[in-house]
Amino acid sequence: MSTSETDSSWVEKLSDDVLLSILKYLDHADLIEVRKVSLRFNAISKDRELVRQILFPCCYKLTSQLLHKYLQPVTQHVEFLDLNHCYWLSSKCFDVIGQCTGLVTLKILHCKITPRRLCELLALLNKLQTVAFSIKDMRDLHTALTECAGAQKTLEGLRNVTIHFRNQVEYSDTMSMHFVARPSIFEYCRALEEFHVLGFPSNSKGIPQYILQPKVNDLENLKHIHCLSISDAIDPVARMFFFATLLEVCKLPEVRFHTLLQPMATLEHLQTKPQFVETLHRIEQLKLLDISQTVQAVPNEVFQLNRAVSLQYLNVADNSKVDSRSLHVIADTCPRLVSINLRHCHNIMLSPVKDGEELRTVDASGLQSLLLNCSELRHINVSGIHIHAEDLADSGFSSICHLLAINPNWQSLALSPCCLCARKVEEILTTTKTTGGKRVLVMYSQDQGNKRRRIGVQAPDLNMTPEQELGNELGKLVSACPDVQHFELIGAGFRSACNKRFGVRPSTFNYLNCAYSSAVREQEILCIRHWKKLQHLQLSGIPGIHGGQCLTAIIRDCHQLQHLVISHLGLTAHCQYRAGLLNALPHAKDLRDLRLEQSGLHLNQVFWATLGKIKTLERLCILNKGGNFEYDAVLRYVRNVPSLVVLQLFTSDPLNACSSMQTHLAQTHLQKRPALSLCIFPLEHYELHKATSSIPDIHLEELTILGSSVCQRPPGWDRTPVFR
Repeated sequence: MSTSETDSSWVEKLSDDVLLSILKYLDHADLIEVRKVSLRFNAISKDRELVRQILFPCCYKLTSQLLHKYLQPVTQHVEFLDLNHCYWLSSKCFDVIGQCTGLVTLKILHCKITPRRLCELLALLNKLQTVAFSIKDMRDLHTALTECAGAQKTLEGLRNVTIHFRNQVEYSDTMSMHFVARPSIFEYCRALEEFHVLGFPSNSKGIPQYILQPKVNDLENLKHIHCLSISDAIDPVARMFFFATLLEVCKLPEVRFHTLLQPMATLEHLQTKPQFVETLHRIEQLKLLDISQTVQAVPNEVFQLNRAVSLQYLNVADNSKVDSRSLHVIADTCPRLVSINLRHCHNIMLSPVKDGEELRTVDASGLQSLLLNCSELRHINVSGIHIHAEDLADSGFSSICHLLAINPNWQSLALSPCCLCARKVEEILTTTKTTGGKRVLVMYSQDQGNKRRRIGVQAPDLNMTPEQELGNELGKLVSACPDVQHFELIGAGFRSACNKRFGVRPSTFNYLNCAYSSAVREQEILCIRHWKKLQHLQLSGIPGIHGGQCLTAIIRDCHQLQHLVISHLGLTAHCQYRAGLLNALPHAKDLRDLRLEQSGLHLNQVFWATLGKIKTLERLCILNKGGNFEYDAVLRYVRNVPSLVVLQLFTSDPLNACSSMQTHLAQTHLQKRPALSLCIFPLEHYELHKATSSIPDIHLEELTILGSSVCQRPPGWDRTPVFR
């Protein structure tokens, strides 16, 4: 008897209950294949326990035909359907979704659906309580709602709504912005508890067609709301809709927020609204709070964090007024804190400004108190901050890594490379410059006057023992915290060519590294390879990394690595670590996302052949100033890596070569890869921002636009707030 026959007979002896228990561990993309095994497997895979919740978010293998075939036999069982960011699905798939009349949750963010078709779908799904959808023109949705009584009835029972405003930006010089005030979906919602807004994730410098300010005629419709959020987008359409809604909710006398995520540039225009201030004083039940991008003292008269005893997530990024005393208040008040974002909070290691004095003293006690009192902390972001050995001289800790090692339970961390340096070299003088509240440290040599001294390149010793590897500053953190899954090492002051503030603008690339960052070598970061659970790694703006030999060890030993971002290691105008990178890539057996940003990265046949050894790669973004790709090598690569569905290639090739490449790839592969998203364009072309506006938002935000994602959203809010 053959082995296959033996296995088959063994499986057939298992009871249906045992098989059902096994199949529960498969995702729905695999269950599609299970149905093909046999008639028995086909029947079991349709069991209500397996299809009650169907999850296909960003499932690139899914097609409209497969979805229809999978749902058709089980429509009566489906209660939860997640198709978020399946932007390639045709509108025909909504016919079978409309047959799932028992649906309680429907998530179709970024799916192709017209306002009229959306209303028709809502009319069929009268049990819905949660819905997430994308819309390009809210005026069309309002018109469609007034004509569909069934959709209005469904809206009355909704408790959780997420609206994604698809890009409405126009690039015509003759466009003018219009402000429109119209009734909104809130006219029909009676039980709404959570409302989330997602906007375009980049500042593309275009002009919106209009900005809608929703009118709420019956405030009683909003009396149950306790959760409001907006994504960290620069989209003025989304922001106007969100803040207009927020101010309407605040008019209700007894509203108490559990979640308020409102990244913004200033609080001045809200502080003049007494209802808003009064609502925010009722902060005792607040669990999730994002007040990033504000420059306000913490606590302040509006956000009295000294009363936020239930807070679990706090984002105060980009606030230069957060100091050591602020951290003391948070530590004393918020013992249940799980995640905190202090990115670009440059003064967290300084004492408060005293009356009549401008000089601040170094004070690490606030951060130390935060780590000691908040025992549930699992995620912290202190990137973009210069914290050096001198700042911790009186604290008993050699570096911030040593300090962070107080907490052994970190799951995600973001640091600046200069924080890893504990060296004190007599020949280096440190001068402090103050620019916009930032401390920028510059290296000078005593024997060369004001001429900056070039730091020599030393080959790393990759034959160190584990004890030697873990003996440096980062090693102390690695040894104490073995469960880290997400780690970012980003140079303080580093700004990618594609960034949140300016959008896709290569001319805005900037990096002024300090002396301590340059002192960090490959030996200092080699210990990253001991984080066996690491899934996401970003290394950006680290001038002391040249050969790249450490990349091989890290990628080889971090077996679970799925997301890798490498930007401007070593010299910004060259790619000295290319050989080390090519040696490392074949070891990335489970890599899904790869983003490379480096000038002088030669994209020749050897590069593409090496990259082609990663058979799991789904998304690839390369920014290569001064470099060119080899046409045939790229075609061969895309053909030989069938898992690839996103290719973003920004080089110095001429526009006609880029357009020819993109057209050829689309014509060749779109039929078999309907999710394929291509953007191949000259990096320094003046219309680059316009070309990238067609990239699906999910790829633009997570791959193209580079920044720090640690603690950017609360834990569990994967990609969108409805992914909990």
